[in-house]
Amino acid sequence: MTHTKIFDQPIEEQIVFKQNLIRIAKNVSNDTINELLININWRNSLVGAWLAFVNNQSDLLNSIGELLLKGKAGTVGYCYALAKFHTVESSYYLLTYLERELYFEKFPNERFQDIALYALMYIDKQNKTEFANELLKPNGLWNKFVDYEFMTSFKLSNSNRWNNILDHYNDFEKMLEFINAVSESKIQ
Repeated sequence: MTHTKIFDQPIEEQIVFKQNLIRIAKNVSNDTINELLININWRNSLVGAWLAFVNNQSDLLNSIGELLLKGKAGTVGYCYALAKFHTVESSYYLLTYLERELYFEKFPNERFQDIALYALMYIDKQNKTEFANELLKPNGLWNKFVDYEFMTSFKLSNSNRWNNILDHYNDFEKMLEFINAVSESKIQ
């Protein structure tokens, strides 16, 4: 769901997607969402996080945050759900994840640090906080991570995925708002 940019697809495709997601979200039980979240298959865990998002199950915030910190393989969905809930606790889970995943001694490991950063930026925007700013300072963990020279001339900051934070953040926000609109439609 995060890489399809459903919000850029033809309207007909968006409508079918929304209808299917609403139908699934209305019929899924809390027990099923919990089972999906803790499932060892990352796809199931990702779906569980998105369903928690769509059903606005902020009661799962701590479970989702703990799964993120344990390195459970639904990271992208966890980040979106935490952004949706946009609490101080959400920020702390994301910040803790980023402080751990951006730090490296020998060689950085590309995971989903970018999505976690966008989620933290989104929460900062909603709550008028500045948690992400610490990471984005010139000598902050984010810049150390993306500016590390892997070989003689390659840096993550030279790749499309890791450069131009604002464009990628805007896509994150569009996706979040698109799914949030689905969530609000479900209630009606």
